[in-house]
Amino acid sequence: MIVKNILTDLAVESAQPKSKPLKVANETGSSSETAPATVRIDKDYKLSDGGGLSLIVNPNGGKWWHFRYRFNGKEGKISLGVYPKVSLEEARKERDKCQSELDKGINPSTSRKEARRASEQIRNNTFRLVSNKWLAEIFAQHSKSPDHAKRVRARFENDLFPLLGDRLITDITTQDVLAAIQRIEGRGCHETAQRTFGSCRDVFQYAKALGYCQHDVTEGIFPLLQRPVRAHFPAITKGELAAPLLQEIWNYRGTAVVQSAFRLNPYLFCRPGELRSMEWEFVNLEKRQWVLRLEKDEAREKARRKGEQLDDCLIVPLARQACQILGNSNGSRARANMCFRDSGRLTNQ
Repeated sequence: MIVKNILTDLAVESAQPKSKPLKVANETGSSSETAPATVRIDKDYKLSDGGGLSLIVNPNGGKWWHFRYRFNGKEGKISLGVYPKVSLEEARKERDKCQSELDKGINPSTSRKEARRASEQIRNNTFRLVSNKWLAEIFAQHSKSPDHAKRVRARFENDLFPLLGDRLITDITTQDVLAAIQRIEGRGCHETAQRTFGSCRDVFQYAKALGYCQHDVTEGIFPLLQRPVRAHFPAITKGELAAPLLQEIWNYRGTAVVQSAFRLNPYLFCRPGELRSMEWEFVNLEKRQWVLRLEKDEAREKARRKGEQLDDCLIVPLARQACQILGNSNGSRARANMCFRDSGRLTNQ
């Protein structure tokens, strides 16, 4: 559609509040003889340009660009900015852009609201805010254990937020992330550095997917990280080396709770988590048995789906010394006042 422009830069510049011209002045009409006649008006008045563009002049002297249009049979109006911040030429470009959207079946008012909302979202989305959203959503969806969530959050709080937390996620560069990870490596914590980088990469992929940023700046960083030295945990395999360890365990002078846990472990050969979760409900000191309930895991559930018969618990025999450690040498539960809880400590019943 060909638009006939009516206003001139001179007419826009010379428009005065409360004095509406009856005719728009031309570019050369600056003398008093050629100045257009005016009429006094004590409210907003409009100077129309072509294609729905107009300049609204307020009684206080403000000048605003407005664009009027029709969309789906309804009239709409949007502001294109204030003069002189937005010139006549710029206002016409915005008008043409709006008209192009209308020709494509897009409501320019709706598109501008979405653009403002996206811009506001970008301005407010710091790395800390986006990371906290990721932490809340990812652990809620995947049912991660509270301990694991706590460890991941601690890495952000200790190593990433002090350097990146208050910065907009769109302003963070690849070099910024690499510097934060290399700072961890500088402490010799190569395993922690790799785990922290993995979480940081997940945050940027999450942010990119949801539109918080346009690029994943963690790409290309992994090959630059130092590889942790893989080694097996040392284990005592010779009897002459086991004796000093057992002596240290029995000479430990911590709390009764920790003493009992240390001393029980050599008799039970169970995992620390299983020892922490021991409860009197599943302990029979008279039979010297502990019923260890097996937690559900993916491998066991997969085997059950295939029809395999699996036990839900294991019977752990308790040696006489284990019963004594539990506080009851004659098998009576009345004298045993300790049990293990999920908190990881022995507590009084």
